[in-house]
Amino acid sequence: MDPRIEPYVRASGFYYLTQIGYTRSDHRLLQALVERWRLEFNTFHLRHGEMTVTLQDVAVLTGLPIDGKPVTGITDCDDWGHVCEDLLGVGPPAGNKIHACYLYLLRDLDDAGRYSWGAAALAHLYRALYKGSVLGERTSAGSHGFYSLLQVI
Repeated sequence: MDPRIEPYVRASGFYYLTQIGYTRSDHRLLQALVERWRLEFNTFHLRHGEMTVTLQDVAVLTGLPIDGKPVTGITDCDDWGHVCEDLLGVGPPAGNKIHACYLYLLRDLDDAGRYSWGAAALAHLYRALYKGSVLGERTSAGSHGFYSLLQVI
């Protein structure tokens, strides 16, 4: 990471997440976990008992803040490419789908560090597990959800 941007990444609350590195997805493991997800208790039903992912797990493993303001914002926007250009100076490549609903919260990086990004990541994971277990959506490279967190738990 360029030392000139490190203070900004730290202020945003995402610095430790940048230190995790790349994790190759084990799709069979992830699919097996999704199949064992029980919505009634938000737990995985395993042979040895029940297991879940907690906010503390997210905080310890990713360094994302779990205290602070809730991560909420506009999710219904027709032109995310324009939003990206306004906030980042460049739009996404043609044909790319992006989720830019949290970009508004990153306008002020000092303020961005006051949000509970860890809680948002966990909620996003739980939603993906719901979709996988109830709706039958398969986990894949294009799946939405913080599935890489499940591989390190």
